[in-house]
Amino acid sequence: MHLGHAVLLGSLSLAIAIGLAPAVQAAPATAMTGSRATPSELSLQADAAYAGAETTLRVELTGGGGEPVAGAPVALERRTSQTWTSIGTVTTGDDGRAGQAVRLSKVRGDNVFRATYAGDDTHDPATAQRQVELKRRASRVVVSGPDEVVDGRSVRVRVRWTTAGGEPVAGTVKVFRSLAGGPWRKVRVLTTDRDGHAALTTRPRQDSRWRAQAVRQAWVEGDRSSVHRIDNLPPGTPVRLP
Repeated sequence: MHLGHAVLLGSLSLAIAIGLAPAVQAAPATAMTGSRATPSELSLQADAAYAGAETTLRVELTGGGGEPVAGAPVALERRTSQTWTSIGTVTTGDDGRAGQAVRLSKVRGDNVFRATYAGDDTHDPATAQRQVELKRRASRVVVSGPDEVVDGRSVRVRVRWTTAGGEPVAGTVKVFRSLAGGPWRKVRVLTTDRDGHAALTTRPRQDSRWRAQAVRQAWVEGDRSSVHRIDNLPPGTPVRLP
């Protein structure tokens, strides 16, 4: 056989052999990496409650098909002054649920909670967040002071704001006054202290009526006081005639 024909036949045989060789398929990426195949669903619920009272954070963890994930650790956090702080870890039961009691703050922004599940070999990580709403307590604001004052002398008008149960309320109170039966006018905006007290000093030259309006907060309702009257007496010493 001619040498050129032999080389050509050898090249064709090699090409056919390469073309007929079975392809080697790469293993799927999921099998190589061990990727978690089951998504997780985490919910966080809690009922509204009064400030200073407890409510229960309720955690529920399920797999992609809705089946409960049992024995899973779930970390709980609370946001205070825009910073997340750990408040503990709960473990789900056979029903995928767990709970932890927490006491609510008077500051609405400090009642935000977060639950985090880190995941495992068969379930993806998951997280949930919940703002727990506050129930407002009823309140009572009272205006007090002397019943009468000598014309030209100063008088002190006091305000006290408490919850219906007697707990002091620190907050904003608007004070209104009516002179000699005239229209009501706002004369001062006060801030009650931690004991619920505030006061102002005035020198009325006429009979006056006073009332206060407490501005509601996230944890407590507002209120309007009853009217307190102060009679203005003429100066000098009364003369008793025979």
